[in-house]
Formats: sequence, C-alpha cells, structure tokens
Amino acid sequence: MAYQYELHLIFSTSLDDEKVKWTDEKIGQLRLYVLKKTLASIKDGRTSLHIRTEAIEWLMDDSIQPFSYFTCCIEAGLNPQILRDLIVGSIKR
Repeated sequence: MAYQYELHLIFSTSLDDEKVKWTDEKIGQLRLYVLKKTLASIKDGRTSLHIRTEAIEWLMDDSIQPFSYFTCCIEAGLNPQILRDLIVGSIKR
C-alpha cells in the first residue's frame, strides 16, 4: 500500500479525473522509482525469497527495455555495471 501512495505522489493527476499524461519527466520519475524500490527489496532482509530472486534477476538482466535495469540506471545517471558490481559485492558479504 505504501508503494501506491508513493506512486500517487509521482503522478499527482487523479486517475479518476483524467488520463495520465505520460511525459518524459514522469516516465523518468517512474524509472527512478522502480530502480530505488527494486534495489531496496534486495537489501531488505524482510523481503520474501521470491521477491528478492526476481529483483536479482532484474538486476542481472542485460536487456534494454523501457523499464529494464540498464534503462533505469541510465535515466538516473548511474553506470549500470559499476552499480551492479557494488550490489553483487554487498550481497556476497
């Protein structure tokens, strides 16, 4: 439920009132949100094994899709390979 609230903050337009206008800025905000939440789920020990596994698979996927790991990193101005190496290193510890 908290995720829904956070998404509402990103998209201040009420879905009931009108259609969301997908601007480049809003798509960028959503990519950053996906990146932050997915990386947080990897770090959070309370996250289920299933969710953590999916998050790690997303992290390790090299595909270029609208919301892939690489695309979300590039949108955030981050080097995907360096960030991946840091995360994998912290998981191994």
